[in-house]
Amino acid sequence: VGFKLILLRWQMQNEEETFEQFEEEFNALTQSLARKLDAVGTITDSAAAGALLQEAEADVMDAKTCMNNIELELRHWPYSVKSKCQARLRKLKQDFDRQQRSLKDAEPGNETAMPGGMSKSDQKRWKDQRKRLLNTKSVVDSTSLQLDRTAQKLNETTDIGSETTLALRAQTEQMRRARETIRETDSLLVKSRKTLRRMSRRVITNKLIQAMIILLELAIIVLIVLNRCS
Repeated sequence: VGFKLILLRWQMQNEEETFEQFEEEFNALTQSLARKLDAVGTITDSAAAGALLQEAEADVMDAKTCMNNIELELRHWPYSVKSKCQARLRKLKQDFDRQQRSLKDAEPGNETAMPGGMSKSDQKRWKDQRKRLLNTKSVVDSTSLQLDRTAQKLNETTDIGSETTLALRAQTEQMRRARETIRETDSLLVKSRKTLRRMSRRVITNKLIQAMIILLELAIIVLIVLNRCS
């Protein structure tokens, strides 16, 4: 049990170091992305702005790959370590999502203003359609978030079940060893009782022999005295 505890602590320390390395790499990518997004707003040359946006998109892809890798690693970590890392990972995801929205808003052709030259009825239909699209997007985003939370809870429940199973197995092994120890103790007690009985018999036998010797000596003394008197 002590060895298992030491091994578990070593694994936890190793996994925390792995997450810190991921966090350092991911923060470097998001900081690079933030610098590019800030620079896009100050560039007037469309070609230079487009090249910078492409570099920003490359940072986004690298950050997504980094995020996917650590999420795959987290699935196999103990719940105690995973729960802490997942909380930090959610914060990183929120910041990264905001950066992705900023990048999308900065891309050319992403204008959301109403097109010109539209009649009032067309404008009304355009506004209604846009409102429905935004509502639909909001519902989809909310549903996706709920599904992610549900999947996360399922993974956490699975991990808790696995750890509980391991704990029960360890306890079962301890109980089995305890039963074996009790059996060995019972066997030793039986042997001790037998030894004590043999020792008691020997003590009684020795006392009987001593009594017989004393009686014989008394008998000899009596005979000697009678012979002298006669």
